[in-house]
Amino acid sequence: MSNKKKHLTETILQQVFNHIVPICLTSTNFEIIEANDAYWNFWGKPNLRNSTIKCYESRPGESCQTEDCPLVQIINGADEYNYEPSKDHNDKLYHFIVTAKPLLDENQKLIGIIEYFQDITELRKAERIKTTLIEDLEESLKEANLLSGFLPICASCKKIRNDKGYWDQIEKYISKHSRAVFTHSICPDCAQKLYPEYYKKK
Repeated sequence: MSNKKKHLTETILQQVFNHIVPICLTSTNFEIIEANDAYWNFWGKPNLRNSTIKCYESRPGESCQTEDCPLVQIINGADEYNYEPSKDHNDKLYHFIVTAKPLLDENQKLIGIIEYFQDITELRKAERIKTTLIEDLEESLKEANLLSGFLPICASCKKIRNDKGYWDQIEKYISKHSRAVFTHSICPDCAQKLYPEYYKKK
């Protein structure tokens, strides 16, 4: 490869690496080889110059130093490994889909992994809103169907026969099958029957 082509290739790779998407290269001994600015800006960069930092020190998580670790998965032969970490950053919880792939040298020998961090925070937020809307709709449909159909009601005492065959007071039945709350009063017709002397005075 000519020096011109080599320089062009390095320039293109540098532009790709310095993408807005966080990218991290990690060696097989868990040390971060390189990461772009998007990664360091989010996960934090070590203060000491020329210091090495382990991946599990930079972004500790539940899968660190377990079989679910992406580096362990790649070392064990996986061609690709995806996982979903989350992190509190500036008082906001962020969610990512991380894709890990083998990092090979010029002899195709495994020297580590390269990880791409895709921010799915807004997607997770939309999914939660969708789930809440579906749950609210299902609840509304249940409530709409609570008192539908025929209700067996006594022509004399106005009790309602429930699903188990027992007769409930109408207030009890409706309160149980809806969000209605009863308060008691007396209608004018009943008031005249109960207190005829009062109405005679009028």
